[in-house]
Formats: sequence, C-alpha cells, structure tokens
Amino acid sequence: MTDAGDSTPPVPTEATPQRLLAFREEIDQIDTQLHDLLMRRAEVVTEVGAWKRGQNAIVLRPAREAEIFRRLAARHQGPLAFGAIARIWREIIGDMTMMEGKFTIAVYLPEGDGVYWDLARDHFGVLPALMVHLSAGSVLRAVSDDTSTLGVLPWPQEGDPDPWWQYLQRADDKSPRIVARLPAYGPANGPSALVIARAPMEASGDDRSFIVVETLKEISRTRLLSRAGAAGFTVDWITDQLDKPGLPGLHLIEVEGFVTESDPRLHALHRDNPEEIGQPRIIGGYPVPLRRK
Repeated sequence: MTDAGDSTPPVPTEATPQRLLAFREEIDQIDTQLHDLLMRRAEVVTEVGAWKRGQNAIVLRPAREAEIFRRLAARHQGPLAFGAIARIWREIIGDMTMMEGKFTIAVYLPEGDGVYWDLARDHFGVLPALMVHLSAGSVLRAVSDDTSTLGVLPWPQEGDPDPWWQYLQRADDKSPRIVARLPAYGPANGPSALVIARAPMEASGDDRSFIVVETLKEISRTRLLSRAGAAGFTVDWITDQLDKPGLPGLHLIEVEGFVTESDPRLHALHRDNPEEIGQPRIIGGYPVPLRRK
C-alpha cells in the first residue's frame, strides 16, 4: 500500500490492457458508424444537388445552416465542447455544399490583414476556392458578375467615407444582397464579416435585417432612431450619416427580425415623415449567429 502523499502512479493490473482494448474497439466501431453516416449524408446531398440544378435553385442557404446549428446546440450535452462540434459541422456543411454546386468566395483582403480570409475559410471549409480582392469594390464587382461567387466584406464601420453597403441599393437582378454574418459561432466581441451574394435572404426564425434610409434633410441620429421606432422597428445599430453637400444623407440601420420590401413598416417610415425620410430600402440581413458563452 502506498502512502497517501505518494505521487507515484499505481502499477497497472492485468485487467487494464483488456479494458483499454475494449475501449479502443468501441471507439473504432463508433468511428465506423460516423464514417458510414457521413458517406450516406454525402449521397443525400448529391441527390439534393441534382434536384436543385433541375429547379435552378440557389445553393447557399444560410438560414437552413443556422437552423441546423441551433438544433445541434439545443441538444448538445457532455464533456465535448460545442465549439468542436461547430468546427466539424462547418467543414461538413461547407464541403457538402460544394457537392450541390460549385462556388467561389471573393474575400476582401486588405494588405497585412488576413482576418477576413480566416473567417471565410473557417466558415466555408477547405474545398471552396478563395480569391483575394484588395478592395471592397472589387468584391462587389465579382459577385455582381457571377451568381456562383460569394463575397466576404468587413462589418460596416462608422465614419467610412465610401462604405460598400451603399452600392447594394439597386433593384436589378445583379445587385448583391447581404445574406449571412461570420462567424456563425464565436465570441460576441470578436471580428465580424458579412457575406454577400446574388441570392435572396431567407428567414431562419432569429434574424437581423439591414435597411438603408435616405434622409431628405439634416436629421440627428436620435431623431432618426425615434422615427424608426415609431414605425415599429427595433433598432440594434445605426451608422453615422453620410451627408454630402447638395445630396441626401444615407444611413445604414440594423433592425431585429426578417424584413422584406413588402413590410408595411418601411412604407410607414416614409409616409409618416415625408419631408425628412425617403423610401427605405432593404439590402439583406443575416441569421443571428450562435455566441460562445
């Protein structure tokens, strides 16, 4: 018998190797089952891809991906951190989305800063091609020119003299829309990016929408927030106004919920303030990401 203070590990008994072998056999069986299920998932995804191509349906479905993550997070338990699950599933979803249809990601990569590259690779997996663009305008052009190209751009910054979001206001089919936020899982105070695509935003059940508001005269942020609230919006965030001499001001407002062009609150915001506010425009939105606690 060893002393209670002795740190010498116990000598293995004859039963220990057999028990370890049993554990290893069980792990091998689990790995085989996981592999079989992944291969079957790939078969199903291939069938889905064939159907989508026949229906000319969109490949990227951020709302559906958010629903998957939320369901997994709600049922998760045990010692394995959900962050590991999130990384595994992001790779699975990204790679299998490529089976449904090839796509390229145009990533804004300012000199010396690879944060958006890292966010894009973590989100979309190792298979999709990432193309470097040195300006936000170049990313916008790449997405506008090709329906199979997605763009990754910085979270809008206040005081930006030429913000990229102002160019998403066109109503034609080539105008990209904001469809997702990166990362899909991570700390609330970490770096963020937005994904743009020539695809409509879809409701996930917990969403945020972006509205561009044109002001017809000088108006304070407090006043604009009050007007938006009176129209029925819950505002999460708003940029500084972009006022240029002789031109209307533009404001980007992030609001709670899934908002479409037919939402009566958009009409009310203009109707009730015709001398101050022009017709607001939706430029997309995103499913709310899961945040690491």
